[in-house]
Amino acid sequence: GNKIDTIIGEKTRVEGTLHTQDTTRIDGRIKGEAISDGYLIIGANGYVEGDVRSENMLIAGTVQGNIFVRERLEVTESGKIIGDITTKSLVIAEGASFAGKCTMTSLQKVQAGEQKEAEEHVAEANRKAPETK
Repeated sequence: GNKIDTIIGEKTRVEGTLHTQDTTRIDGRIKGEAISDGYLIIGANGYVEGDVRSENMLIAGTVQGNIFVRERLEVTESGKIIGDITTKSLVIAEGASFAGKCTMTSLQKVQAGEQKEAEEHVAEANRKAPETK
């Protein structure tokens, strides 16, 4: 369906992790991770500074961070990506902007990449954590 369950409005600013279950549209600004278990739409005025993850995604705005899409990523002519893309299927419209590398892979490899990245984050956090005695 075309029902949007969550909308982050143009005048809204979010810092931290946004995690939604269903169709989500971002027209505001997010500094941090944006994760949707469903369909994620980043509107023409939407801006995300951080990694984004979803089942399917449409980008008409700007993402400065890495993108992990299990199925299909579509970037419209106004879309701008600065970061790496990992997806199963990719559609980029003429006029879109993309600086980074793209890996098109199977679902299992996308999930494995997410797992590997999560493990690297944990290892990095453990390295930075002060030792307790």
